[in-house]
Amino acid sequence: MVTEMRGGICSAEAPTKIILSGEHSVVYGYPAIVLAVEPKVRAEARLTDDTVIRISSGHLGLAEYNLGSGDFKGERRLLPALEVARHVLETCGCRSGLTAETFGEVPVAAGMGSSASAFVSTALAAFRAVGIEPSKAQLVDAAMVGEKLVHGRPSGVDVEIAVSGGAMRYIKGGESRRIETGADLPLVVVNTGLERNTGDMVEKFRSGLESGGEEKRRLLEAMGSITGKMEAALGGMDLDLVGRLMTANHCVLSCFGVSVPPLDRIVAESIMAGALGAKLTGAGGGGSAIALARPDLVSKVVHRMDQIGFKSFPAKFSRDGARGWMS
Repeated sequence: MVTEMRGGICSAEAPTKIILSGEHSVVYGYPAIVLAVEPKVRAEARLTDDTVIRISSGHLGLAEYNLGSGDFKGERRLLPALEVARHVLETCGCRSGLTAETFGEVPVAAGMGSSASAFVSTALAAFRAVGIEPSKAQLVDAAMVGEKLVHGRPSGVDVEIAVSGGAMRYIKGGESRRIETGADLPLVVVNTGLERNTGDMVEKFRSGLESGGEEKRRLLEAMGSITGKMEAALGGMDLDLVGRLMTANHCVLSCFGVSVPPLDRIVAESIMAGALGAKLTGAGGGGSAIALARPDLVSKVVHRMDQIGFKSFPAKFSRDGARGWMS
């Protein structure tokens, strides 16, 4: 039975993510290791008495879609979020309108899966506004509506980790499993300040793989091997090996042309400042890099990034996934 929470504000939040290993190779059936981290993206939603879906974001503005007439107006970059909300309403057989707003301090296009986190939190808040507690599969399906519009052929890992939280070994179309890390990993996220399009980077990697012959195929296999070794190192909390594997993963990604000079500099400077290893995280081409450092050296890495002009912050591991509540 659907119990509409008309007029009541339903809130939800979902963590963002960093990829420790397996960017791009995950699209080709290899595993990736992903961590859920804070900051999180929060959404609020409520049903309305009209037939209009309204989505607003502090970063992007406002957009509206009339379910009756099909008219759209506002910021077109919010269209994927509108489609997520529409999917939820259609799935639940709800004919009402809906107003939703997202909140968060995560840089856009920084490689932390902020769009997936926004879609997951929006979908969960919308489901709850309609009076439905969605299954994991329903929540993933709803968020993927937006992800496909934004990224074209996403692996789905960003949505999966935003829903589930924790650390995960992810395989596209296969069985994912949680990884018990035993302790929080002292990571620093460094933002290049360069926005990039994930779909473009996915296509660049694909093009390099197809034109690179046997050499690139072996590099792809090497990425899979690195991920397997990293999972074992995480299980044993061998931070030195995790760091070395992160740097190796970055080098392989650079061979495919998805790194850029600012990312390479961040990796090098982080290691010189005492980090155990560093790499780009996400699609590359800009966005963010991550550095692994022992707890007593995290502040030194952050300070060095500030000295060379990059904004950075320690990443807090989020063991919890998406959650919702009544405001």
